Amino acid sequence: PDLQMRIYSLAYDRKSKILYVSSAIGLLKLKGNKVEKILYNNQDVFSEKIAADGENLYILSRQYGILKLNNRNEFTSIELKHPNPDKQIKNINFYKNTIIASTHDGLFQFDQNGNILQQYHTTYGFFNKKIYQYSIAENTLWVSHSGGVQEIKLDETIG
Repeated sequence: PDLQMRIYSLAYDRKSKILYVSSAIGLLKLKGNKVEKILYNNQDVFSEKIAADGENLYILSRQYGILKLNNRNEFTSIELKHPNPDKQIKNINFYKNTIIASTHDGLFQFDQNGNILQQYHTTYGFFNKKIYQYSIAENTLWVSHSGGVQEIKLDETIG
């Protein structure tokens, strides 16, 4: 397939063997040599970040917020209920059926209904630090912020 365009984010679903592509022309689904455009309410979806958890594709979009696309191609909108709704979500990741999302000044964990479970930046003392990036490896959350890199054991934080 011809993908000579700007790519913003990629997500691979190992279970279905589908590569999802967030691009300058919208959201695409690649399986084998077939490319299919994904539309939401018959509109293009432009996304800054996409992620797959094995069951669903999560789409972070300025236009629609967070969308969840299941394997039956059905969309669900997720409204994250965080303390400062004016702050734009910058990144999302997943851990044990929960969503970990960041803004420039906070890192939060939510359930699948958007309810807040944890505020890592407050609990772990980097509330006054700017978050640059984070990653999950096994049961560890690694956070890069203006104070350095911090390790958080996730299996010790979930109630």
